[in-house]
Amino acid sequence: MTKQKLDIGIVGLGVMGRNLVLNIADHGFGAAGYDRDKSKVDMLREEAED
Repeated sequence: MTKQKLDIGIVGLGVMGRNLVLNIADHGFGAAGYDRDKSKVDMLREEAED
C-alpha cells in the first residue's frame, strides 16, 4: 500500500459530500471521502476516474 498525503477528508458521500470531494480534487487538492455505504464510495471512485 502506498501512502498519499491528502489535504482534506470528507465524511458522508451523499449529494453534497460527493460533489465537495470532486470539486476539491478538480482544484488540485488531495481529498479523501468516507461513507458507511460502500456503494457510495464505489460511485465516487468511478466518477473520479473519469
